[in-house]
Amino acid sequence: MQKAKTILVVEDEAIIAKDLQWRLEGMGYEVPAVVATGEEAIKKALEFKPDLVLMDIMLLGSMDGIEAANQIRSIIDTPLIYLTAYADEEILQRAKVSEPFGYLIKPIGDRELRSNIEITFYKHNIEQKLKKNEKWLSTILSSIGDAVITTDTEGHILFINPAAEALTGWKKDEAIGKAIEEVFNIVNEDTGEVVENPIAKVLKDGMIVGLANHTELITKSGSRVPIDDSGAPIKDEKGNITGVVLVFHDITERKKADAEILQSKQDWENTFNTITDMITIHDKDFNIIRANKAAEKILGLPMLSTDIAKCFKFYHGNDTPPEGCPSCSCLETKMPSVFEVFEPHLNAFLEIGAIPRFDNNNDISGLIHVVRDITDRKKIEEEIRRAKVEWEMTFESANELIVLVDKDLNIRRFNKSFTEFVKKSASEIEGKKCSEFFPCDATRDDDTKPISNIELKTASGKWLYLSSYSILDEQGDFLHTIIIATDITDLKNAQQRALTSEKELKGRVKELEDFYEMAVGRELKMKGLKGELEKIKKQLEEEREINKQLRINSDQI
Repeated sequence: MQKAKTILVVEDEAIIAKDLQWRLEGMGYEVPAVVATGEEAIKKALEFKPDLVLMDIMLLGSMDGIEAANQIRSIIDTPLIYLTAYADEEILQRAKVSEPFGYLIKPIGDRELRSNIEITFYKHNIEQKLKKNEKWLSTILSSIGDAVITTDTEGHILFINPAAEALTGWKKDEAIGKAIEEVFNIVNEDTGEVVENPIAKVLKDGMIVGLANHTELITKSGSRVPIDDSGAPIKDEKGNITGVVLVFHDITERKKADAEILQSKQDWENTFNTITDMITIHDKDFNIIRANKAAEKILGLPMLSTDIAKCFKFYHGNDTPPEGCPSCSCLETKMPSVFEVFEPHLNAFLEIGAIPRFDNNNDISGLIHVVRDITDRKKIEEEIRRAKVEWEMTFESANELIVLVDKDLNIRRFNKSFTEFVKKSASEIEGKKCSEFFPCDATRDDDTKPISNIELKTASGKWLYLSSYSILDEQGDFLHTIIIATDITDLKNAQQRALTSEKELKGRVKELEDFYEMAVGRELKMKGLKGELEKIKKQLEEEREINKQLRINSDQI
């Protein structure tokens, strides 16, 4: 059973008050109290919290019914109906301030009393729902991140939420009642020209409108904020426009993100097109739907069309995928695939990698080909292969003894000449210390390295000339040491023979030197005698000449 509504009766005339109580209770209402003063009315209203207060305006004491009603309404949300025997304009205007739901002139009939009471309950219930909805909407609008402003049909601001306050720089108390253009001042981002306010357009067209791109809001402080917004009409139940709601938000971060995305896209495009490898993007039917500059140039791609841009046609020159096609493998396994192939129509060796592309449902939607021209690499590999063969041939056919040892001087590899020299099988040599076959660990500064550039004689009487050098990897770490031993026995024998011959030659030279000295001495003596003889001859000639002159002189005498 529904609980009876409670009504507080405030009436200073006891008979009327009692009459009202009986009549109300007879109508099914509950009357918890009947009071005659404003102070008692406030006290009982707070105590019982009645559903309705029937308030006489003229009461006993210093407080009249209007003042009491104002205090009650300021504390609890209880509807009230004024009762009065006076209907002058001044009292009526004062009574309006407390927002009464009715104003009854005494005497009051039952029908009038009951109808006013029921209408008051109904209107109060509706008002409560409206207030609840209004509070609910206000809470939503105040808590959402977007800025919201509502206006009347004249463009005057009725509501502004905290987000709009923060964005525009206008406080609620400052903005309410102002023209929308004063608070919501918008200009074109590029030109600075004033942009048509969307409120006016909504009122004119009666439909939702949005701002043009590149719109900035000029805040109260004069700063500019890029925004995005929309305006929509507020309509009553008959479809009449009663106002406009404007929703907008700061897009500074979005513009930054858009700029970063645009820059990233541009960077991706630049990277995509500057990569020297060919990159093509395919759908799952082998059609090339995008290609970088390298692929366009090398493959001679036309304007892409799914009718003609089959990947196997441009990469392989075939009308069907070739055997071992990485695209086919990738589509089947949904895993990356790579293979190398020589393409005669491109005259190039290619390394083709296929990478699967997936849609949002993780279904394969196509492929990405990354293709590298490895012709030069293949040439280098072939040269390396040939060099390796030549090295192997040289290694095995060399007359020198060649041995590869690790850091512990264990033999890891050796050539045919070494096998013949030590007269052992390969299994007897590999892994053994090199010192077991020749003194490769002779005195040296570093015990982990073999001797280098030294002549030595083996136990068998053979002479060897040893040289060695270490092989390091790219990081500088030791790999192995190569020892090259040359049999110089014949050379050493020749040197010995040469030394013997040299000694004999020196003896012969000494004899010749002695003979020379003797011969030279005799020659010098002979030259002395000849000189003396010449002197004697000259003296004889002089004496002959003197004698001759003497004879001539004698004859003349």
